[in-house]
Amino acid sequence: MDNAHTIEKIHKFAEKKKSDKIIKFLSSSETEVVVAALEALSEIRDEDSVNSIAGMIDNAEPQIRMEAAKALGNLGSEYAKTYLQHRMAAEQDEAVKKAIMDALHNIAANKK
Repeated sequence: MDNAHTIEKIHKFAEKKKSDKIIKFLSSSETEVVVAALEALSEIRDEDSVNSIAGMIDNAEPQIRMEAAKALGNLGSEYAKTYLQHRMAAEQDEAVKKAIMDALHNIAANKK
């Protein structure tokens, strides 16, 4: 199955709010697929989605950590904020740190 087809499938699951089906794609070896799954989960915003996104912030791949930070920023919850702040202290990659800062700013801006 090619990435475009997989991503289309993720979007269909997102429309139906089927986070359990989308979470399975987080283990894909294709960064593009994982990113699509993170975006979809940030739209669903149920407890499983939030926990799965939070778990990806510790991924070995910087691009995935950046996308997880962005997704947490879109969630905008106190839980997401706390998780981002915790990760910021441990993060070594400058691009990921910037994504975390942007996500925290996004949360702060949406609180007003």
